[in-house]
Amino acid sequence: MKSAPFALAVPASVDEAVSCLAEHGTDARVLAGGQSLVPLMASRALSPTVLVDLDRVPGLDTIAARTDGTVAVGAMVRQRAVERSALIAEHVPALSLAVPFIAHATVRNQGTIGGSIANADPAAEIPNVVTLLGAVAIVVGPRGERMIPAAELFVGPLMTSIGADEVLVEIRFPIRTAGEGVGFAEVSRRPGDPALVAVGARVRLDVGGRITDARVSLSGVAPTPVRSSDAEAVLVGERSGADVFAAAATAALTGLEPADDLQGTAAYRRHLVRVLVRRALTDAMGSAR
Repeated sequence: MKSAPFALAVPASVDEAVSCLAEHGTDARVLAGGQSLVPLMASRALSPTVLVDLDRVPGLDTIAARTDGTVAVGAMVRQRAVERSALIAEHVPALSLAVPFIAHATVRNQGTIGGSIANADPAAEIPNVVTLLGAVAIVVGPRGERMIPAAELFVGPLMTSIGADEVLVEIRFPIRTAGEGVGFAEVSRRPGDPALVAVGARVRLDVGGRITDARVSLSGVAPTPVRSSDAEAVLVGERSGADVFAAAATAALTGLEPADDLQGTAAYRRHLVRVLVRRALTDAMGSAR
């Protein structure tokens, strides 16, 4: 199929983009790479009458460390640039681990960080990392700039709390601290396919090797990426070990009700959660040490 006819707006600034969105309302969509939006339009799942292309808006394609202890990644930074960034590898290694799982290199050459976040696919890798690290989205709309914490950003499948007249301009990830390690594990039917289940893990150790803080994020098992507070509670105060990781993996299943679909059954996804939580935690402990 082909997309329905649409007009293309190419703003030269964030303010112009916001004005265009405000003018056209829900008939407009932001184009930020198009690796998710264009296929949806081609299948007529979405038929916006106006696309607001951010490609020529300056300042949205930078990666920079900030003095507030975060790394700001512009919404138009290509996924491949993140994958190759030494700054990201040093300060936000969870992104470096997760991004290579996204589709294929040709897709990552065009796909953007902001586009993936705004698309809010519940199985996508970047929203998982946003949830894992508690990143903050910066959006600009007619009423100015506002910050959306990760816990409030994803509200449903392909749905965020970003307003129809707002533009995501950057996402701020906390910089890795001493004693902190991360891991990311995923299973898909074929390399490059959407994840059946993906798990991110972050642990922070004290000087004696005891876990003082833990985060576990899950994708592909709920309408949005979710953190497992039950798994995290099992880990805090413990030392690493197969028994501890197995207990955390079991706890991660608490309250999970993944769906059956053509890609896999709910039972299989629950099995993957147990396997991948242990794998991601093992990798996180290794990098923390």
